Amino acid sequence: SKADLKTQMNSFRNEIGDFDIIMSFKFLNEFYRSSFSENQGIYFTFSEIATQLIKKDGLIIIADVLDKVSNGMFLTQMMANEINKLVEEFDYSYILPLSCAFFCKNCKERNCYTGLTFITQHDKKNDDQSKLTFRVLAHSEFTNKVLAKIEKKEFYEVNYNSWAKPICENGKLVSYKKSSSAFKITNDNHVE
Repeated sequence: SKADLKTQMNSFRNEIGDFDIIMSFKFLNEFYRSSFSENQGIYFTFSEIATQLIKKDGLIIIADVLDKVSNGMFLTQMMANEINKLVEEFDYSYILPLSCAFFCKNCKERNCYTGLTFITQHDKKNDDQSKLTFRVLAHSEFTNKVLAKIEKKEFYEVNYNSWAKPICENGKLVSYKKSSSAFKITNDNHVE
């Protein structure tokens, strides 16, 4: 449960101290799957606890699947909404995705999300698609140092689907057409 997660994470601090990196990879969605109503706000709760456990130059990395849950929303939308709330309330900011890093303060979209599709091969399937969303957070002072080294673009492609390619411009989805000048992370896992 969410309460158990809080207890366990806080016990780590007593045993270990502050962390350089706290990461959740395809884990938090399981709370929603086990009991949706009991675990409302799990992305916010995890991130809030992580802010108390992380060093000033540490990273919080959250990656999860793009599945729908019982309320009809995608986990990615819930993650975005919950972590955006955390960024509004605490002195933490995004490093990735870059659209959120540069435009979060102006964000007008409550159901936007970022996502990547990876094609993997294994003994049961040759073209197994894994769809992931991700967020990388850090204390705002550290985030500002990192982002100062990255050229801010006018707009970013925030998701890649065969049917839609949404573009974020200053915190607003402005187009579903592919733009050759939009910054994106491509499906072959390199940055263009």
